[in-house]
Amino acid sequence: MTTVTFDALAELIRRSVTTLPAGHHLSEADQLTDLGIDSLTLLNIIMDAASVHGLDLARLSEDLTPPTTTAGLLDMLNQLVALPAPA
Repeated sequence: MTTVTFDALAELIRRSVTTLPAGHHLSEADQLTDLGIDSLTLLNIIMDAASVHGLDLARLSEDLTPPTTTAGLLDMLNQLVALPAPA
């Protein structure tokens, strides 16, 4: 598994959110809702990240608080990368 970079996440967001203006510069402070990311789009981005980066979504915590910013989403994805493989 590899660390998810902000640039890689930004690319996933650009592919999933077709309403972003051309040339829109994403930042880690962006609110997901301001970008037009609803819960279904968030799930699609997480699934795409899991596919590209080999994340095991079965290891997501049931009490996980959904991220509200791009920085929070990046942090959540990288916590999945850092989790030890199950025994």
